[in-house]
Amino acid sequence: MAPQGEIPVAANVLGTIGTIFWCVQLLPQIWYNWKMKKTNGLPGLMMFIWAVSAVPFGVYAIVQKFNIPIQIQPQIFCVLSLVSWAQILIYNNAWPVWKASVLASGIGAAFGGIQALLVLTLRVRAAKTYPLLHPA
Repeated sequence: MAPQGEIPVAANVLGTIGTIFWCVQLLPQIWYNWKMKKTNGLPGLMMFIWAVSAVPFGVYAIVQKFNIPIQIQPQIFCVLSLVSWAQILIYNNAWPVWKASVLASGIGAAFGGIQALLVLTLRVRAAKTYPLLHPA
């Protein structure tokens, strides 16, 4: 699929609304976890898989040149998923806060690096495959 060219205003508005709703869905959970100091019933594996899934979704959104809210949504969701995952490590598994924070931050940085590498790689490939769509 060729990258998008011009993006209609309605797509930007709806993309922004969708991004806000999609991203804030984890905020009440994060707040509740912090307030109660427990994460019973919240699977750590699910939070980690949600964070991992943000990488290919973010790459796809950036390479396809979707509107800006859709491009940043996976990154926000990844950060919030990693925060929730770190809370599970802290409250359920009794990890020290600093250790869970360093691990979640390191994984987030690694995900960012992987995503940047994939975006650059796929853009170079797309420029070679579709030279008329990527003028010099």
